Amino acid sequence: GLWYINIHSGSCGGGEIRLINSTVADNFPSGVHVRQGVEALQLAANVLIANDILTGNGTGPDKQLINHSASDPLISFEARYSLVDGGYPGAGNITGDPAFLLPEFGAYCLEPGSVAIDAGDNVALPPYLVGDIEGLQRRVDDPNTADTGNGTAPIVDMGAHEAQDCGCLLGASYCGPAIPNSIGLPGRLRAVGSDFAGESLILLASDLPPNQFGYFLLSLTQGVSYPPGSSGRLCLAGNIGRFNRQGEVGHSGPAGALSLVVDTTDIPPSSSILVGETWSFQAWHRDVGSTSNFTDGVEILFR
Repeated sequence: GLWYINIHSGSCGGGEIRLINSTVADNFPSGVHVRQGVEALQLAANVLIANDILTGNGTGPDKQLINHSASDPLISFEARYSLVDGGYPGAGNITGDPAFLLPEFGAYCLEPGSVAIDAGDNVALPPYLVGDIEGLQRRVDDPNTADTGNGTAPIVDMGAHEAQDCGCLLGASYCGPAIPNSIGLPGRLRAVGSDFAGESLILLASDLPPNQFGYFLLSLTQGVSYPPGSSGRLCLAGNIGRFNRQGEVGHSGPAGALSLVVDTTDIPPSSSILVGETWSFQAWHRDVGSTSNFTDGVEILFR
């Protein structure tokens, strides 16, 4: 939805207004506005934007954070240690790609290497914000990321999600890492969306060889085998379903990734996922040299 900081009479009028560790992304026509809502009332307010990610809103960088209060002596405004698309003045503010996991599917948690990791301001983090939007612990250090934020380590991340085993991911990985493919990387499988039976989830296979086709597999049974003609390890057994029906086979493209929206009421060969069942998923893909490979697996308990 549209986030709008509007200083006016009523429940949002004047006082202390804080937008802390929030992600405001892909809204239209703009992101965050700060202004005097009812000019005649001349309400005083202190506004702080901190540890936030504002990106992809409206039609350009100038639509991320619109501050009409600069000339209003009654409004104290500060934006600090936030990622604002296109940049914004203030201590610790940055710009760049936040590296969201799957924003097109509503998964706005941070991928490894995001510039928003360990880049927030511990001072701005209220004591009661001990968890992120998924209930995972705040201030979790990423040892592979330099601390660029403010305070004593561990430094809080910017945005609504704290980077770790991402809370917006479904299930648990198993049978990994996969056997490396022709680009020297083990293929990786992740799932986002809903773990409620009857709803949809999204499978994402990444770190695959580019421009190869592949599809996803599932089973109620796990196992380990090495199919003839493949360089990889199959981590499913029993009755294995294959998402190779019309419209389900994918192509990894230049990015080396496959994705599929799974309707849990219509899984191959012809059944539905039921409440209380644990299903395991994996991805198979072609590889160069007339061989194939698999990603690691993900197991999901459905509610």
